Amino acid sequence: DEGMEENFLVNAWWAANIARVASIFDIPYISFSTNYVFDGRKEGDYKTTDIPHPINHYGMAKYLGEKMIQREYSDAIIIRTSTLYGWDISVRKHLIWVLYKKIITGELLSIVDDQTILPTLTTDLAVATKHILERKDDYLGSILHLTNSSDAWGISPYNIAWQLLDFMGVKRKIEPTSLEQYVSKAKRPKNSVLENTSDIVLPNWKESLRKYIDSIQ
Repeated sequence: DEGMEENFLVNAWWAANIARVASIFDIPYISFSTNYVFDGRKEGDYKTTDIPHPINHYGMAKYLGEKMIQREYSDAIIIRTSTLYGWDISVRKHLIWVLYKKIITGELLSIVDDQTILPTLTTDLAVATKHILERKDDYLGSILHLTNSSDAWGISPYNIAWQLLDFMGVKRKIEPTSLEQYVSKAKRPKNSVLENTSDIVLPNWKESLRKYIDSIQ
């Protein structure tokens, strides 16, 4: 499969090659990974010490990339994050954009309510990454879990949809559905909440979501 081959080339092979070059020239190297390295069966947040067990090809490629990067460059920093969304108009296929478009077009809202995630605004992650680079000696060789924060444990796409309706001032009915019923090309972990034990705390997910929605309306 051509798409699968490209997935492993980009997320594992090429990432490791860049790590090798960075190691040769002693250049700080940060690679971004994903919550999809975990299978979603754990009850509770995933720690950086938990052993990954991907259940789809993307997660497997990312996990392989992590191992290859660490082999090539022991000082490399790996950041695992989840459910990224942002302002790049060429990549508006993320969950938040899909939900937003469904709301403004009046499409039937049937949203997964039994999956737990934490959305992450790309600009928040960029600020955190800048902070890590400025203090890189404190994080060399680390795996970090960085997502927007939450007062509650994990957020479902269903919760996010209701929050979007509130921020947009729209009244709509939402039908809950299960992850098992959701039609997707890739199998998705049921729980993929990452525990952040570092000193870097990203803004609350609701605060960032509000900022994003206010800017695109």
